[in-house]
Amino acid sequence: MKILCVEDDHLVAKPILDELQAAFPDAEVKWIGTESEFRTHFESVAANPPDIVIMDVMKLWDVPSRNPAPLPDDVRRGGVSRAGIRCAKMLNNDERTKDVPIILYTVLDEAWLRKEIRELRNCYHVPKEGDINPLLEKIRQVIPLTPNQHGL
Repeated sequence: MKILCVEDDHLVAKPILDELQAAFPDAEVKWIGTESEFRTHFESVAANPPDIVIMDVMKLWDVPSRNPAPLPDDVRRGGVSRAGIRCAKMLNNDERTKDVPIILYTVLDEAWLRKEIRELRNCYHVPKEGDINPLLEKIRQVIPLTPNQHGL
């Protein structure tokens, strides 16, 4: 199984990645930090799609720098609060990744994302509340794996 985690805060991402690897020891777990990094690497993601994507919704466009590049229009209009939604739409709109399940793992309440979730294909919401077990359970529900792949 291949898992892609898109989370901009490395202090949050590291425990998630560690827990994913522990729960799914045979999985290939990859991490992408920012929205710009996701867009930059999208072609390689699409060429070799993951089995599932764990997507934070609010994420930085890029790592802060002294001379940042100008923001693309859609990022300037939508801001960081919907960066993960833009990334999820990229996955949904590409023939190679349109069927990849996406779990929005976020502190945002599902009610705030209801419209976007309805518009996205194969998309699920799991609240980021400190306990990773709901995320692991959702992965097990969404991805049909053998018992060994589930870390059982």
